[in-house]
Order: sequence, then C-alpha cells, then structure tokens
Amino acid sequence: MQELVSMLLNHARQQAEEAAGVRIVDVVITVPPFFNQFERQAILDAAQLAGLNVLDLLNVDTAVALHFGITRKFNNTEHYIFYDMGAGSTKVGAPPPRGGDSREVG
Repeated sequence: MQELVSMLLNHARQQAEEAAGVRIVDVVITVPPFFNQFERQAILDAAQLAGLNVLDLLNVDTAVALHFGITRKFNNTEHYIFYDMGAGSTKVGAPPPRGGDSREVG
C-alpha cells in the first residue's frame, strides 16, 4: 500500500512544483481523524518513499480549523463549530477560541 500512496504523493508534489515553480521537499499531510497509529505510520513511510520530509501529520478537522483561524481577523472571542457531513458519517469539531487549549480529543 505504501508504494501506491507514495506514487500519489509524488504526483501531487510534481503538480505543486509546476504550479509554484519551486522544489518541494517539506510537507504537512492531512489524515482522517479515525486513522490509527499504524495507518499514520504507513502514510509517513509512503512520504519517505516519495522523497518527502513530513513536518507534521494533521487531522483534517484540525487543518480546517487552522486554515479558518489564520485567514480571518477576529475582534471578539468567538466560538465556531465545524461540521463534516459525509455519506457515511458526520463529524463535529469545536476548536477553542484563540489562545485556548489546543489538544485534540478522539
């Protein structure tokens, strides 16, 4: 499986390099929150096969909240809930306000 994922990561890197015009080695990869430690390790192994240096693996929900937080200006303490409503499941994330406890649960 790692070889197949490695090929996909390599193809994604080639597309990103063409679009950005720079060589890409360091990456942050998002994974589903239900991935266990073995599945996460398989992604890390695949990235290594593709010649990528993984800086971090982020849960998809965490990446969405991070992107939301860094692309907006907040004047007050605000609370947000992120819904991921797929065909087979619904996931909800409620990140703390800026400066709060950033631990993930689940």
